[in-house]
Amino acid sequence: MKRMLSVLLIAVLLLPALCAGAETLTEDTVRARMLAMKDEYYEGRPWTNANFYAWNGGGWYYGGYGCVGFAFILSDAAFGSLPSRYIETIDYGALRAGDILRINNDSHSVIILEKYDDHVVIAEGNFNSSIHWGRTLTKQQVLAADYYVTRYPDSPASDPTTEEPATEAPVTEAPATEAPAIREPFYWRNDLTLAHPGSFVYLPLYNYEDSDYIRWTIECDPAYFSPSLDLEGFEEIIHALDAQAVIDDTLQLTGEIPEGFYGFFCVWIDPETPEGEYELYTYNLCDAEGNWLFADIWPVIVAKDTPRIPGDADMDGIVTIGDAWLILRWLSEPDCDISLSSADVNGDDTVDQTDAMLILQYDCGWDVVLR
Repeated sequence: MKRMLSVLLIAVLLLPALCAGAETLTEDTVRARMLAMKDEYYEGRPWTNANFYAWNGGGWYYGGYGCVGFAFILSDAAFGSLPSRYIETIDYGALRAGDILRINNDSHSVIILEKYDDHVVIAEGNFNSSIHWGRTLTKQQVLAADYYVTRYPDSPASDPTTEEPATEAPVTEAPATEAPAIREPFYWRNDLTLAHPGSFVYLPLYNYEDSDYIRWTIECDPAYFSPSLDLEGFEEIIHALDAQAVIDDTLQLTGEIPEGFYGFFCVWIDPETPEGEYELYTYNLCDAEGNWLFADIWPVIVAKDTPRIPGDADMDGIVTIGDAWLILRWLSEPDCDISLSSADVNGDDTVDQTDAMLILQYDCGWDVVLR
């Protein structure tokens, strides 16, 4: 009898959790969960490619920077740990709130809040370097998307037959992960960076998960780009590890390496670089055989005439922690390249530690106005 009462008590205690887990996943539920994030991820909150988020959706993605990271945050809030599916064919009727669209020639990600007959309402990160809620895309713009990602467990109601090939895509790709094709890393394409000839771009070095060994390296056209490692401010963390080795443009660490941010690849753009779009690649995290597991693609548009962006000291088109570090570096090395007009963010006609601090506060989401 006592055993039976114990079982009944456990069942009563677990009943609310079981009922919650059985909650029907409707678009209204998904939308409400995403909108509940607006207090933390408020309209206008600074959000750039320096912001990274590792999500629970799995599939082809570990996580993402900038616009992708923000879309993944809302997606996790809505779907929890449900798996994601990558679908190349855009069926407007199949789209729902919570689906992630990849648009603008595979350079920007947005998440659907509402869908109507002729347009959708979206939320997005890294929109003018900030979070934005409520922009609309026409049906034609949606149909021009490169692909979309969904986490609804059931097939789209409008055309269930088209879902099967798309959901099988990760399975059919399995042979590509077997030797020797494992030597091809997983590539992630970041948002565009704007720069001009004779300036620097800063590409962050992240360790995405706790590890015992990690390497970072960079690949770019040596005729126009000259990379170096910028670890200022992070040497204490790096030297605390068991060992380090800097070989050319590669940083190698061994020991108990926590996930986090470790520095930058500082890339100088030659003054004679022709205007146009270029791609730089950064690689990190090797396996035991020395195969690269992850690679970031950094598209860079080089243009001579670029508008002034307050705080964009390195003139890469966005305001990040890298601009603050560049100001501090310039104070000790005045010959390094910097946009003094963009670096002076308090309007006192002087570039100093105050400007660097304001940019750091801005990058951390404080209510700071850069002028």
